[in-house]
Amino acid sequence: MKSGFKFSNLCGTVYRQGNLVYTSDGNRLISPVGNRVTVFDLVQNVSYTLPFETRRNIRRVALSPNDALLLVVDEDARGMLIHFEKRALLSTFSFGAPVAAKGRPPKPRVISNVRFSPDSKYIAVTFGSTLQLWLTPGHTKEFKPLVKVREFNEHFDTIDALTWSRDSEYVMTGSRDMTARIWRARPSPGFVPRVLGGHKTGVMGVWMVANGIVYTLARDGVVCIWHPKALTDQKEDEASAASSSESDASMSEDEEETLDENGNERYTFHARFFCNQTSIKVTSASYNDDAKLLSVGFGDGTFGIWEMPHFSRLQMMSISKHKVSAITFNSTGDWLALASETLGQLLVWEWKSESYVLRQQGHLYDMTCLAYSQDGQYVATGGDDGKVKLWNTQSGFCFVTFHEHTAGITAIAMAKQGHVVYSASLDGTIRGFDLIRYRNFKTMTTPTPVQFTSLAVDTSGEVIAAGSRDAFEVYMWSVQTGKIIDILPGHTGPISSMAFSPTDNLLSSASWDGTVRQWSVFGRTVDAETWNHSQKEVLALAYRPDGKQVCTATLDGQLHFWNTAEGSEAFIIDGRRDIVGGRSNADITTAENSASSKYFTTIAYSADGTCVLAGGKSKYICLYDLASRMLLRRFQTSANVDFEGMLEKLNSRHLTEAGPRALLNVEEGSDLEDRQDHALPGVQAGDLSKRLVQPQMTTRCLAFAPSGDSFAAATTEGLVLYSLTAGLFFDPIDLDFDVTPDAVRDNFATGDYALALFLALRLGEQPLVDAVVRHAPTAVLVDAVPQLPLAHTARFARALVRVLDSQRLEHALRLLHGFIKTRAGDLKASRLQHAAVLRALTKAVRVQYESLADLCYGNTYGMQYILDTTADAAKRSTGVPPAIAVASADAETDDAAASSVSSDADADAETEAAGEAALLAAGFDESMLSFSVV
Repeated sequence: MKSGFKFSNLCGTVYRQGNLVYTSDGNRLISPVGNRVTVFDLVQNVSYTLPFETRRNIRRVALSPNDALLLVVDEDARGMLIHFEKRALLSTFSFGAPVAAKGRPPKPRVISNVRFSPDSKYIAVTFGSTLQLWLTPGHTKEFKPLVKVREFNEHFDTIDALTWSRDSEYVMTGSRDMTARIWRARPSPGFVPRVLGGHKTGVMGVWMVANGIVYTLARDGVVCIWHPKALTDQKEDEASAASSSESDASMSEDEEETLDENGNERYTFHARFFCNQTSIKVTSASYNDDAKLLSVGFGDGTFGIWEMPHFSRLQMMSISKHKVSAITFNSTGDWLALASETLGQLLVWEWKSESYVLRQQGHLYDMTCLAYSQDGQYVATGGDDGKVKLWNTQSGFCFVTFHEHTAGITAIAMAKQGHVVYSASLDGTIRGFDLIRYRNFKTMTTPTPVQFTSLAVDTSGEVIAAGSRDAFEVYMWSVQTGKIIDILPGHTGPISSMAFSPTDNLLSSASWDGTVRQWSVFGRTVDAETWNHSQKEVLALAYRPDGKQVCTATLDGQLHFWNTAEGSEAFIIDGRRDIVGGRSNADITTAENSASSKYFTTIAYSADGTCVLAGGKSKYICLYDLASRMLLRRFQTSANVDFEGMLEKLNSRHLTEAGPRALLNVEEGSDLEDRQDHALPGVQAGDLSKRLVQPQMTTRCLAFAPSGDSFAAATTEGLVLYSLTAGLFFDPIDLDFDVTPDAVRDNFATGDYALALFLALRLGEQPLVDAVVRHAPTAVLVDAVPQLPLAHTARFARALVRVLDSQRLEHALRLLHGFIKTRAGDLKASRLQHAAVLRALTKAVRVQYESLADLCYGNTYGMQYILDTTADAAKRSTGVPPAIAVASADAETDDAAASSVSSDADADAETEAAGEAALLAAGFDESMLSFSVV
C-alpha cells in the first residue's frame, strides 16, 4: 500500500477569527480557519484549503490587488507570504520582536490591520498605536523579503481601522483615541498628518473615496463625512469661482485658504448620520466605493446596508444573536460576506435578490465521529452539538444538516445498501436519515432510557446494533419495524465500540471491562465468544475488509490483532511511544515521560487490509504496516500551538503562582460585552473558541475512503482530509526551453498540428491555443484529443467555447463530439472541477442551436415556396402536371447533391491552400507562417 498521503482539504471549519478578503474579480472569498486559510470559489461552488500552517491562529489576511501575493499574519505577528495562484509559500518573517515589560515575559505584538496599497508597492501594518509601511517584495532586489520604509507613532490608543487612497499617496487610520489621521505614504518634507476629530467613541472604520472625501465610522454607530476645504468652497461659491479668473502661474486666495502653512490640504466637517442602534456597538464595517454602499455589522447579530453619501438605508437584517465579527463587500458590491466568530459561521449575502450565495457553518463544538458513503464522495459527521452534517469531499461544502438530536452524537454509520445514515446519541435515540428526501424517517429507542456510545449496521442494512454507556448492554433493532429484536447482556462496563463482520453474520463489541465479545446474532442461539485483554480497557475495534482479522486498541497504547476463525490473538503492536507528541500545559512530566497517558481511541483498516491507521489523544495519526508490524508514517494533524499538547517542551517563564499562563483568562476586551463572562463557575466544556480553557488536539475518529486513495480524520481542528491524489497545481517540469511560442508556430507551419496543440496548451497563452484550435485540420485534432493530459482538458474545453462562438461551427461541433466521446470518463470523475466549463459549452451549443433552428425553419418554408412556384411555372409553360414537375425538381436536386459529393475530393485537395489562406487572414506571415501573439 502507498503511504504518500498528503493534506488535501479541511472541512467542518469555515471561519475562526480575523477578517475576510475577496479576490479582485469578486468570485473567490478567503477566510482564515484556525492557523490555515480556506478559499471559497463562489462561482464553481468549491472550496480548498492552502497546505500551509502558521504557528498560531491567523489574525489578519491581506491580498494584493493583482491577486498575486497573499499575506497571512498570526497572533504572534509572524507572517507568511504566499503566491496565491500557484499556492506556493515564498517566505516567512516576523513584523517585530516581542515587547517586554518590567517583571513580565515578552508579549508579542498584536497585528490589528494589514492592507496592500492599490499599486501593490507598499504594505500597511498596524499594531497598538503604531503604523508601519513595508515595501512589497518583487519591486526591488533586497536581502529580506520585506523591508520597512516608514513608521508613524502619533496615535494615543490602539488603531482599529486602516485604508488607502486610490492613488496610493495617502494612508488613513482610525483609532480608539476617537480620532482619524491621514498620512502621506512617501516622505514629504513639511507634511503634517491631518487629524479628524469629533467622535465620542473609538473610530473603527475609515474610507477615502473619490474627490478626497473621507468617511469615518465610530463604535456608537455615528458616521461622519469630511470634505476637503477646496471641495467645500467649490460647492459654496461655484458661481463666483467660475466668474473670477486669475493668472495660471499664481495661486488664488481661495486656494490659499484650502491649504495650511505647509501646503497641506485642509478638511472640514460636512455631515453626520446615525445608525440608530441604541446601546449596541458596531463590530465590523465595509465600504465599496464603486457601488457607494456602506455595510455595518453590530454586536447583536444585525447588519445594515446604506447608500452613500446620503446615508439612505437599503436593508437591515439579522443573521444570529451573536456579533458580526467580519463583514466585507466584493469588488462589484453585489455580494456581502459576513462571519460570526462565536458560531463559526460564514455567509455570503446577495443583497439585491435577498438570497444566500453561500451559507456554511461547522460544528459548534468538537466533531466526534464520521463515516464515508459507499462511493467515497460524501462524509457524514456528528458532533457534540447534536448535529449530523454531510460534506462533499470534492467541493468541501456541507450540503445538509440534521438537527433532530438533543444531545451529543457519539457514533455514526452509513448503510451499505441505500442512501441512509444512522446516528447514535447521548439523548437515548438512534435516528435514521434519508439522504434523498433529507428527513428523519426512523427513530429507535429503548424501554429504559440509556446513553448510546457505539453503533453498527450490518451489511444488508436491515439490522442496527448499539451499545450503551450505563446499562452495559447491546441493543438490536429491525430497520423496517423500528422495534427491538434482541438485547444482548454480558458486558460489565461501558461499550466503547461495535462492528459487524463484512463477510460473516458476526457482531463484535468492545468494552471497558477489558473484553471483546463476538456474537452470532443471526443463528438460532446467540452464542458469545469472549476475547480477554488482561483487564485492560478496550477503546476501539475494527474489522479487516476480508473479515478474517479484528484489531482492538487498549488503554495502555497497544494494538491487539485477533484471528476471527480461531479466536486467538495473532500479534501485538506497541504504539505508546509512537503516539506521544506534545506536553500539556498542566503536565508535570516531560512529553517523553508522559507516554502512560497516551493511547489510541480510533482505528481503521486500509481498503486492501495491509495497513492500520490509528489515532487518539495526540496530534499524531500513526500508519502501521501489518506485514512488518512497523510504523510506516506519522501524520501531524496540526501545528497550531494554541491547542494543548502541541509543544514538546514548555517555557518556565510562562509558569506563575496561579498556574500556567495559557490557562489564565487575563485578556480584557475593549467593550463591556467582551469582558463579561457568561459561563457557569467550574464548567470546563462549552464554547472552546472563547479560550477560557485551551482545547487539546485529539483525533476522535478515522475512516478510509472505500477507494483507499484517501482518508478522513475528525479532529479538534475539524474534518481533515488526506489524499494520495493531491496533485500539484503548478508543475514547472511541464515547461522547458523547448516550449516556446516560436516552437508552436514552427510545428504548425511544418504540419505537425498535434504537437503544436500540445505545446500551446502547455504554455497556456489564449491567442496561441485559439489559433491552433481554429485553423488546424479537424481530423488531426479529433485524433489528438484522447492523448491530451488531464491537466489540459479544461483549457482545451475553454478554447472550444470560443471556437463555437466563431463562424467555424462544423469544425467546432466535430471537435466537441470527439472531445465528449473520448473524455467522458474524465469529465464525470471531476465534474465539479469542470462544472463551469461544461456549463459554458452547454450554453454555447444552445445559443448556436437556437439561432440555426430559426434559420432552418425559415429556409424550409422558403424552399417549399420556391419548389411550388417552379412547379406551377413549369406546368403553365409545358403543360406537365405539378407532381411530375416536383419529381423532376427533386431529381435535379439529387443530381446537384451527387455533384457536390463528387466535388468533395477536390475540396479535400484544396484543404491545405484554404488553411494557408485562413492562417494569413488570422495573422500568420506569408513567408514563415508565424503567428504573432498580441
